[in-house]
Amino acid sequence: MSWSTPATIRAQVEKAWDSGRLLAARVSGESPFPLEIRLRCPSARDITERFGAVMDWVNALREQSRERRGYGYELRWQQVNNRVHGSNAIPVAAIIADETQALQLIRRQQDAQRFQALADTLLHHHLELQDWIARHPLAVLRHAHDWPRLLAVLAWFLAHPRPGLYLRQLDIPGVDTKFIETRRGLLAELLDVVLPATAIHRDARGVKGFARRYGLRTEAPQIPLPSARPGAVHSGPARYRGSAGGVRRAEPAGTACVYHREPHQRPGLPRDIRQPGDLRLGLWPGEAERDPLAAR
Repeated sequence: MSWSTPATIRAQVEKAWDSGRLLAARVSGESPFPLEIRLRCPSARDITERFGAVMDWVNALREQSRERRGYGYELRWQQVNNRVHGSNAIPVAAIIADETQALQLIRRQQDAQRFQALADTLLHHHLELQDWIARHPLAVLRHAHDWPRLLAVLAWFLAHPRPGLYLRQLDIPGVDTKFIETRRGLLAELLDVVLPATAIHRDARGVKGFARRYGLRTEAPQIPLPSARPGAVHSGPARYRGSAGGVRRAEPAGTACVYHREPHQRPGLPRDIRQPGDLRLGLWPGEAERDPLAAR
């Protein structure tokens, strides 16, 4: 039996909540009410062969309706003629008259009140966020505890458009770098709305483009290169030499280096290092011929 029940009616109202439609109406003014939910009803054959079960179904729907409970759905009825049982009134739709009935049916009154308070606060600071709030009402609720800091970030960028600082250098009371880094997607949506067009670099997109999009400095890219052998001690800027096998690190010319060869280390670049744990002065091949220190 797949006839609609009070539970399936509530599930349809929950679906409207999960889509954001119920809360969005508070901001957009586009009300979904009255909300009509079509019922899966008994067929003519069901009425003929299972008349008792059909009447139990009708009574169960009526017992959970606004008529009996004082809130929730109302039933729309239709007269159905049957050759065996005559004419009978069968419910064919559940009607949710307004937001109050819907919220009480799914027990979301407190969530709706919380959303309203948050929306009022956001609109007080940034009226231009009205459309964003209407499109993302559940996001407003999800980030309920974050909004004081999110508003602080928006205010800072409005006061310092395209600041030319690293993200870690932003001085926003109560807001650390991690807070911004973990909410870059949300902040990008908000900043795109509240900032002037001149403060946004539209070609930089996504989370990775957050810094460039809003005028922050980006870290210089780092190319990983092989380091000195384990235990090597050297001073001065390192040099890198190319070979058929790729780029390798060469110690500064004229610098004597101490290498500690580990047991797993392949014999090779530092000269005369062969025994595990051997600690001695070593030079890169060819350094002795060019470096006066090597002759001492």
